[in-house]
Amino acid sequence: MNENPMAKKKSATTEENEKEVYLKVKLTPKERKLIKMAAAECEMSISDFMHDAIMNRAEQDTMRFYQREMTRKKSPKK
Repeated sequence: MNENPMAKKKSATTEENEKEVYLKVKLTPKERKLIKMAAAECEMSISDFMHDAIMNRAEQDTMRFYQREMTRKKSPKK
């Protein structure tokens, strides 16, 4: 049985990892200017602004995932 490792479904881990991860984000000059202005408006550094944006999006998507899973599990099977 020779499975393609890329075909396996990946799942999130619940194991806590203390390692910090640094992300490099590719932005156009227009996007960078927009983010810089938004961060200044919030009186935050660009790094803090991007961190908050990433975490807010992750929390929203995680919440949607759990809501969808709960709905799927509660729905009556036919």
